[in-house]
Amino acid sequence: MNQKRIAALSGCLLMSVVGLSVFGDDVKLRQRFDPSDHIGRGDYDEDGLPNQLDPDLDGDFVPNVVDQYPIDRRRWGEDEDYDNIPDWVDYAIGGRLKAGITERMAEIQLDLACLGIFVFDETASFSEDELEIIERAVRDPLQLKPFLYLSTLHAIVKRAGRGSLKGRFGDYHQYWNYIVLYEGAWEPIHPERLRNVLFHEWMHAVAKQYPRKYEEFLKVAGWSIYPGEYYTIFEYLNPNGERVQFAEGDFELHPDRVKTRIFSEDLPSEEAKLGPQEMFAEVGTASLLLRLDEAPQNDRYHLASFRGSPLQDFFQKAFLTE
Repeated sequence: MNQKRIAALSGCLLMSVVGLSVFGDDVKLRQRFDPSDHIGRGDYDEDGLPNQLDPDLDGDFVPNVVDQYPIDRRRWGEDEDYDNIPDWVDYAIGGRLKAGITERMAEIQLDLACLGIFVFDETASFSEDELEIIERAVRDPLQLKPFLYLSTLHAIVKRAGRGSLKGRFGDYHQYWNYIVLYEGAWEPIHPERLRNVLFHEWMHAVAKQYPRKYEEFLKVAGWSIYPGEYYTIFEYLNPNGERVQFAEGDFELHPDRVKTRIFSEDLPSEEAKLGPQEMFAEVGTASLLLRLDEAPQNDRYHLASFRGSPLQDFFQKAFLTE
């Protein structure tokens, strides 16, 4: 094991799961585990959370996303070098690099794991450059560092494809608490786009971590939500006093129609119109870009008109003022 990896490991606060016993030696690479397999099957660990909402199905304190055996509380996967990264996702085991992995990639993975974020390949592989961008975004005080140690974010994984919707570059899985970055979005690698997608998905985890602040944001933004027995109605108050309503599925099924019904010059992007959750994530992303003193205009964000808006002011005071 090289000196940098030893130093990182010695400074890492290992989570309580390190001492768990592992039953059996026949550890096999887990196939992608689909939470929908357990929808409607009750509450496996009897913790009060139904299976489809439970980020730790078996109650062994190991998040599903990195648990090789997510429905077996007796085991979670081998960890030969005790670095708190299960071997099945670890880039280096006992100093032995897996195929295609560089020493720098292993160092970054360990560094982020010490911050509570597991980064690993799912059905596509991260490059060293991509991992450098992610680490820089997480470590920089002007970027994501104020939002570390969220209980609502356990991992960042890379997956082949473009997401459930055409052109989607990332997803936040709100029940299992992890971010997916899609392979098709980064060929060739566009550092700013990768960083911005990471910002956006991270903001979804922030909204889940701080529900009261999210509710306050909705009031400032002009959203009202009316849950019903069979469906939920979302109402938005335009600056001209017009109230417009949307069904729950409109934001994904009819995005262009939704965008034509919401009018506000203060929003940082057109995508911010696609429902309250997307508005929060886009406002959070644009607020971080303003901290970085990004150019007033770029491919997606209208930072000049967003600067000083009520939404930017709210986010700055709620999350970015020490």
